[in-house]
Amino acid sequence: MILFKASLQKISLWLKQVETGNLTWFSRLNELFSGKCLSEDLKRKIIAHFPSLEDEFLRYFPDVEPQNPISKLVRNPFLVNIENLPHDLQEEAIE
Repeated sequence: MILFKASLQKISLWLKQVETGNLTWFSRLNELFSGKCLSEDLKRKIIAHFPSLEDEFLRYFPDVEPQNPISKLVRNPFLVNIENLPHDLQEEAIE
């Protein structure tokens, strides 16, 4: 969960940096545009890619969302509300 959240935070950081023209995290682009101005068109294309990247993370890891009862069970089994778990896991979680 922590690594997943960190990845989403990195995407947000990268988005903000690209908006200001900072390509530090993108070594190839940084080499290509070192000392040059990033065109607004390319900047828009890069920025437009970030939401789809974030969506792919959420699609690939759907059970990692913090409100998911199973994620809560994994993080701290003593604080999860058993009634919110799928029926097939409720008895097992009690044991």
